[in-house]
Amino acid sequence: MKNKKSKEGTPADLDYEVIENACHRIRTPIAIIKESVDITLDEIPGTLNKKQRKILNICKRNVKRLIKEMNVIVEGLCKNT
Repeated sequence: MKNKKSKEGTPADLDYEVIENACHRIRTPIAIIKESVDITLDEIPGTLNKKQRKILNICKRNVKRLIKEMNVIVEGLCKNT
């Protein structure tokens, strides 16, 4: 990651900071959701039935997909700044 620039940074530096901040704000709740699903699938809070496990596995698969898509978007945006 780039070091934070002073207020005199270029527009590209400011764009990068906006993207970096937005990504952090999106990735944080995604990480929390992912960890919560993983903990639940590990049955730490309690035993799951088949239907619950199926639903959580769907959630897990889609969270992984969301993370991949987010990374693709971020890489594309960072190339343009």
